[in-house]
Amino acid sequence: MAEISVIIPVYNTGALLIETVNSVLQQSFTDFELILVDDGSREPTREIIAGFTDERIVVITQPNGGVASARNTGISAASGKYIALLDHDDLWHKDKLLIQKQMLDSDSGAVLVYSPIEVFGSSDTIDIPDYGIVGGDAFVSELEQNKIHSTSCVMFRKETVEKNGIVFVTGTVPCDDWYFYLQLAQYGKFIHSQDVPVYYRLHQGNQSSDTAKMYNAGITVLGLIKEQLPDISRRTEKSEAELLQILLSHLAKHYRGLTRLALKRRAYKEAYCAAKQELKANFSLKAVILFLLAAVLRLILPQ
Repeated sequence: MAEISVIIPVYNTGALLIETVNSVLQQSFTDFELILVDDGSREPTREIIAGFTDERIVVITQPNGGVASARNTGISAASGKYIALLDHDDLWHKDKLLIQKQMLDSDSGAVLVYSPIEVFGSSDTIDIPDYGIVGGDAFVSELEQNKIHSTSCVMFRKETVEKNGIVFVTGTVPCDDWYFYLQLAQYGKFIHSQDVPVYYRLHQGNQSSDTAKMYNAGITVLGLIKEQLPDISRRTEKSEAELLQILLSHLAKHYRGLTRLALKRRAYKEAYCAAKQELKANFSLKAVILFLLAAVLRLILPQ
């Protein structure tokens, strides 16, 4: 049984996977298993997977079910005390596993540790904002804003996930990671491993490059959390009213983002509907102005 299980979902990744796998095999901490979940790939990816010979690599093949399904498959199969996730196109600092394991070992109240990112690749495809780090109350901090840039950054306790039935939910992709963190944050602290960055590859294929899809998935996540607020309030010892206020404020930001995207596309009916939802979530002067703008444009200009 390995101390750490590393999980990489694989779907038609091509040669990028080789560099990613090598960044795991070259880790200074060596007591790990590397689980490659082949999510229905075609050639040449299947041939690349078959070419790996390190005995620590475990390959699981499944019909294509998406990245959330692949991560769940890997977590279910994992034998390690800790689980580290890695996307097929990202790379790790050579000491990532070592440092993150030491941090979890030394802090029993922490359920997850995560790294910062350093970007490389085509820097003009995606704007990477600086969200700061997760604060002392992990759930509230993550509810305000997902501050973990990539699943490649995290290591977490398998026991906590299994005990509480925490999984990646397909219907929340590409915000399935955020929903996962919000579930996990109800059971302990998140800590930050500043000195072992993840090298995050920017390219047009990044899921986070589809901004509208991200906003809509975020709205889905917040809707699910809203339904669970009574139980979350009990677990986190935060008032339900306080949590709801934070949630609605964040929900309004997602609708505002959709409104602005729709205005840029001159989809004024969509902009009007999104602006109306922002007003319902969190009334503000800016929301009123944006709603009135969308309403006027919807009436006087062609779609």
